[in-house]
Amino acid sequence: MVVDDVRQCDGAHGLGCGVLDLLVGGGERGVPNKAFAERMRLPFVKRVLFSLAGSKLDRKARSQGKRYEFIFVQADGEQLRRITDIVRDRNVHPAVDPHMFRFDDIQTALKLVAGMGGRASGKIVVRF
Repeated sequence: MVVDDVRQCDGAHGLGCGVLDLLVGGGERGVPNKAFAERMRLPFVKRVLFSLAGSKLDRKARSQGKRYEFIFVQADGEQLRRITDIVRDRNVHPAVDPHMFRFDDIQTALKLVAGMGGRASGKIVVRF
């Protein structure tokens, strides 16, 4: 996920900020950038490569007065509990696309997700 709106949080969950709003979509993926490489204390060569890889998104964010952050997430029970707390405490509800698909229509749903059948306006629901 690529984000464009980093807002100050109260720090109740041990986080320095909350990350909201998409900067890019339509299948474009975020990539590691220089800030990520430095934060992870990666070797010089990787810092240079990630600087180059993330420069387009860094420029795009800066042009809008924003900051691009790449976040590496791994499976972690404690991290998932913290996210669950944030979602519950802040009453977060995901956007759900109005189209409902049956399992027989899975190809149509996948095309919508890929941006080939229009643009999804939220999570795609497939009923089994």
